[in-house]
Amino acid sequence: MPPLTVLITAASAQQPAAVPWTVLQTEQVRVQCRGHEPGSECEAHAWIGADVDQVCGVLEDLMAWPTVFATVRGVQRVSADTYALDVNLPFPLGAWPFEAKVEHEVDPLGHHVRLVQVSTGTALWRRATWTVVPEGKGSRIVYAWHSEALTGWPGMLRNTLLRRTGHNTVWAVALAADSEPTAR
Repeated sequence: MPPLTVLITAASAQQPAAVPWTVLQTEQVRVQCRGHEPGSECEAHAWIGADVDQVCGVLEDLMAWPTVFATVRGVQRVSADTYALDVNLPFPLGAWPFEAKVEHEVDPLGHHVRLVQVSTGTALWRRATWTVVPEGKGSRIVYAWHSEALTGWPGMLRNTLLRRTGHNTVWAVALAADSEPTAR
C-alpha cells in the first residue's frame, strides 16, 4: 500500500492546492475529479480480487473490449501497439471514434498500462493510465485520466458525468477479471 500512496501523492502534487477534488465514494469505487484547464483530471481507486496479470490482461486486450465495456462497439488493430476504437458514450457525450496507443511498463510502484489517444478531436480522455499493484489476494488499481470532454459544461455537471464514467469503467474491468471492486 505505501508505494501506491506515494504515486497518488506525486500525481496530486502537480496541481495547485486551490483546486479541490470532488469525490464520488461508493462501497466499491472511490472516484475523484477536479478542474485542470483545459478539462478535468480524474482518478478512480478500488481493490479487485484478481491478480495483477489477470487485471493487466483485461486492460491490454483491446480486441476484447467490446465484451468488457458496453460503450465499445468495435476495435481494429492499426499497428502492433495502436488500435482504432468505435465508442458510443451516453448522452451528452455521444460517438467517439479514435485511435489509441497502448503501453505497458513495470516499475517498483506497480504495473502501468497507458492509453494515449493518437487521433485528433475531442476526447473523453487524451491519455489514461491504469496503475495495478498487488495487494493481498488481489490488486489495488488506480485509473487516472485527463478529459477535455464537456469543457463548456458547468464543472459540477462535467465532474458528475466523469465520475460516473470512472465508476462504471472500474466495474467493467473487475467483472471481466471475474471479480467485484471494493473501495476498502
